[in-house]
Amino acid sequence: MIWLFERGATIFQLETRYDNNVKEYVLELRGPDGPQSAERFNDAATFRARLIEIERSLEGQNWRRVGPPIVVEQGWPDRTPPR
Repeated sequence: MIWLFERGATIFQLETRYDNNVKEYVLELRGPDGPQSAERFNDAATFRARLIEIERSLEGQNWRRVGPPIVVEQGWPDRTPPR
């Protein structure tokens, strides 16, 4: 899924997906002024905690989430991932 945040006319993207090949959750950040960064997680709890941390940080910097997430066709677990 791709989540969009805006601050004025500037857009920040947060993409989440599951890498079935290595069985990891992936979080990609695409800021307006910096390079893309990616983080990988072995378990859902750590992944969710990091998402919450990033969202709170963005809100604290006056970023506002825009609309519902955009669903990406790839990036879904092809079987139940570890918790």
